[in-house]
Amino acid sequence: MRRNILFLSERDFLTLPVIRSIDRRAFGVFIMGPAASPVRFSRFCRKYFPYPKYSDTNKNEVLVEYINAVSIKYAIDVIIPLDLDSTLWVVKNKSNLKKPTLLVSNVDVIERLHNKWELTKILDELSILYPKTVLVKNKKYLVHGIMEYPFLIKPLDRDSGVGIVKMENPTDLQKYFGIFPILAQKYIDGYDIDLSLLAVNGKIINSTIQRWTRHGFFEFISNPEIYAIGEKIVARERYSGFLHIDLRVDGKTVEIFVLECNPRAWGTMNASILSGVDFISDAVACALGEPVVVRNVSMGTYMTFIESLKMIIKRPWKYWSMSKVSKRDFLIVLSDALVYILLGWRIWRKK
Repeated sequence: MRRNILFLSERDFLTLPVIRSIDRRAFGVFIMGPAASPVRFSRFCRKYFPYPKYSDTNKNEVLVEYINAVSIKYAIDVIIPLDLDSTLWVVKNKSNLKKPTLLVSNVDVIERLHNKWELTKILDELSILYPKTVLVKNKKYLVHGIMEYPFLIKPLDRDSGVGIVKMENPTDLQKYFGIFPILAQKYIDGYDIDLSLLAVNGKIINSTIQRWTRHGFFEFISNPEIYAIGEKIVARERYSGFLHIDLRVDGKTVEIFVLECNPRAWGTMNASILSGVDFISDAVACALGEPVVVRNVSMGTYMTFIESLKMIIKRPWKYWSMSKVSKRDFLIVLSDALVYILLGWRIWRKK
């Protein structure tokens, strides 16, 4: 039976990887987001709905009414928010929506996990390692000696690397101008690992673990210790929804440190889906109260589209050495080229 999904998202780089990897025989894809989003031109989107006009005082009322009207007219089965803002909005308004939504935690839980300083308190309680971290309330506290170099400056509530600055010496520190409060966090020399999961009521439903081997390249692996970290966090918060946990492994001691948690979909979800763990199918099943299939990811290497494109431009014959998943995703992106050209143009103009 084909199901219709209405995705809510304001982040193109979260929406596109998800919709391009969905089985279109199983799901009809409808999207609601900003009017200017290039996603509206994607061939994987059956229909795009720009947000209606609203004011600060009537936003919730207008959006609820619009989403309900769209859901009924287009026989939407499930509403799934992808980015953080859409997820928080659904949590606050789901009682007024006429269709089932992705099962998500309450606002307090989501904001606590998203805030890097609040997260350290959770990790302390669970005895989970994280890099030495200091809360810096204003500029006068950001001084030489606050932490040994190198260390990172991080905003409390941003993600995708936004606002992170590496401090190598006192000169870097003096040049820093940003919004406070911020975190100063010890830099761990090692490599990154991500735990991606879908949870319901404190229990992990399905998950994948990816180890970044270099920029633009990662491999799916099995790691019981990292999975156990995710289990502890999810259980402690009785968490429901998508969750992406960034971790770093010390290159010398092999100790595992949690860096941050992102309570939303993630930009490499396409690789997980194409490798066998279909988080969207699972999310739909959970929303509708249906059984979820336990899935195993196909272990292997994934190369992001940009890295694939760079490699193929320089050495076209290398295409044949790419993993099956990387090849498939590369061809899928090419088949939806207009959207990515428009995104590239928008990024270039901002620069």
